[in-house]
Amino acid sequence: MSDVPVTVVVVPRDHWSDSEESLESVLAHTDGRYDLVVVDGGSPPATARALRQAAARAGFRLIRTE
Repeated sequence: MSDVPVTVVVVPRDHWSDSEESLESVLAHTDGRYDLVVVDGGSPPATARALRQAAARAGFRLIRTE
């Protein structure tokens, strides 16, 4: 985490098919001057894979729980 005063937490749930699009919208429409944490609470394998790839690409913290 950096020294920025804001942390944005995204918790995708229920509508797994919208998770990737919602996350991409956050990344595209914000200036990035915040820490981003995504909490994956047991998403299906395809969604989990997409979130891992997005975290690797965009550098946000991804926390997964089953």
